[in-house]
Amino acid sequence: MAPIKILSAVRAGEDHFVAAVEPGMRGRWCLIFLGDVKRTGKIAPSVQIGQGGESKGADIYYPSRLSGLPAIARYWSVMYLPVGTRTLSVEFPGADPDVVHYKFSVCPISRAAAAVLIVSKHPLRFIRMFSGGGIGIGHRVRALLATLPTDAGKQRSYATWQTLFDTWGEANRQALMGAAQRSAWPTFSVLVFNPAGEASPALEATLKALAVQWLSVPYSLVTGAGGDADDAVDRALENHPSDYILVLQAGEILPPHAVAVLADSAVRYARPDVLYADEDEVTPAGRRHAPHFKPEVNHALMLSGTLSRGVWAIRQDVVRGRIKRSADWAETFRLDIWLRLYEAKRQPHTRRVPFVLTHRRTDTELASPGSLAAIVTGHLKRSNFPAEVDGEAFPLRVHFKSGPDGPKVSIIVPTMGRSPHVLRCLKAVLSRTSYKNFEFVVIIAQGGDLDPVQERTLESLKADARTKVILFDLPQFNYSRANNYAIEKSDGELICLLNDDVEPIDEDWLERMIGHLADPSIGAVGAKLLYGNNTVQHGGVIAGLGGVADHMNRFLSGDDPGYSARAVLNQEVSAVTGACLLVPRTVFHQVGGLNEDFPVAYNDTDFCLKIREAGYGIIFSAETRLFHYESLSFLKHYADDRIDQHPVEVSRMLARWGAICAADPFHNPNLSLGRGNEWKPAFPPRIKRPGNDG
Repeated sequence: MAPIKILSAVRAGEDHFVAAVEPGMRGRWCLIFLGDVKRTGKIAPSVQIGQGGESKGADIYYPSRLSGLPAIARYWSVMYLPVGTRTLSVEFPGADPDVVHYKFSVCPISRAAAAVLIVSKHPLRFIRMFSGGGIGIGHRVRALLATLPTDAGKQRSYATWQTLFDTWGEANRQALMGAAQRSAWPTFSVLVFNPAGEASPALEATLKALAVQWLSVPYSLVTGAGGDADDAVDRALENHPSDYILVLQAGEILPPHAVAVLADSAVRYARPDVLYADEDEVTPAGRRHAPHFKPEVNHALMLSGTLSRGVWAIRQDVVRGRIKRSADWAETFRLDIWLRLYEAKRQPHTRRVPFVLTHRRTDTELASPGSLAAIVTGHLKRSNFPAEVDGEAFPLRVHFKSGPDGPKVSIIVPTMGRSPHVLRCLKAVLSRTSYKNFEFVVIIAQGGDLDPVQERTLESLKADARTKVILFDLPQFNYSRANNYAIEKSDGELICLLNDDVEPIDEDWLERMIGHLADPSIGAVGAKLLYGNNTVQHGGVIAGLGGVADHMNRFLSGDDPGYSARAVLNQEVSAVTGACLLVPRTVFHQVGGLNEDFPVAYNDTDFCLKIREAGYGIIFSAETRLFHYESLSFLKHYADDRIDQHPVEVSRMLARWGAICAADPFHNPNLSLGRGNEWKPAFPPRIKRPGNDG
């Protein structure tokens, strides 16, 4: 097939170009070439795949630079265009208001040619992919491609992001301070925790930053420990009555716009109980690094202590009613206040402000893990949650776990029952599950009779009395319908959806998942799934990642903490994979089960989003570990006769859940939605500044 060639001269100030993809290009490997690029900004271009009629919304590729003069460059990338691809968009973030000119061509290439080009550029990454053996290797390689680093991707550093998107000048000050809603801003005072009670460079830096705030605020020092600190808090509340108190540790530095942004946010979010913001660290030389772009608040992640660093704004009436005295550090003060608020309200009105409003110095005195653990332990005991806290290091690890006896669980496993490896996985579930009260419901949904291999598989499984075999005449593949049918034939109080290519690593996997359901606000629990080479296959789902939804932390080493330790911490997410998902039967029926309009994919994501819409949380249990060899039985989601289903399901997802795909509350708008780049800064962020909204 001849290449599609598009030549475009983008007019002054434009940094975005969209090209339609012809049907013959879809479902093929392609070589993307950007030639004669006149560079007008500091950032190299990106190429993004659009599906379901959207110009944006799937994989983002950062082409590598080939050669060129400083002002003229050439870039290339090998891309796989899924069958649902409709558009390719080229973006030049931060382009100057000048003429951007480039040639854009897309040329189909063979799989062999694509493999040679990719492996030659990243040989070590591919060697690692093959270390897990041949099982599921095709899925691992395909998913790896979008995560590969490129020269252009390196240019999208946090330092560059600051220059383009986190520089606040006089125009921003005037716009924010002149905002129409300023008259409704609440008042603030500041508590600065300084346990040592002595002057220090850290304290001096914090106080200097307070002195140059666009919105001036009074402050009080909280010194000492125990009763002395408690008395200092009481005096501060009496001396500086205000709507909100800002809680800082000596060494935490606010940029000049911080208090004004918090005031504006308090009005925008209807004066919540608590506001907290993103943060980063700053070296003695003044270089900002290690940004922590935080998710919206959730109880499971709050227990780790990772959300209790950086500035918080707490309504003063909340503080007055809930000081039980943990005021030695700002972190312990914030954490204790919020957990007691959670005990009283279950879902306290808390909002994240997605701007970097704290820079933490290296000499900031942080709370000890033991002091944080004591607060969390007290909270868990008061709440009667079956969990223990590991307070040896930061962040805290909280181990939820039920006993081996409890409500009956129906483990639902759709299968074709033809693969010897699948039989091994199914038997492993039966032999490697310490939880006692469960039934193992195996369903084969197909048209026609069983073949001899299937009959032998089922006979082997029936040897275990806990196994129930269901045959369902279903001529056309529909994963959702098969699960719904099997669930109606089961009777467990809890339902565990499980793929037939999943194998437990730890025998207490089911007990760990059940433990999270002790919190009645939780509607479903998912597990951490690993490929056979001990890299992450599933670490929770981000709505909007890759355009619709995808797994976070894919290909990270199984024990790697990842970005802000998110890969190893229990946390609330928008969705988890149905390859291992636990849900109470009452919740399953409340939301109408799995949507049979999603017969192939996205059924689990849609299901989880319905659960969240009903008011429940979805937990990713980082300590529940299983191997997932991915589609060994049902093969690729959109293989053969199912290939046309992909664009249909993408369109359905975006029509139903487009808003959350654009703004997943548990994925910060300052982080990318490019598959494999979810923990890198977004260029540009998906948030507008207060004041001028620019």
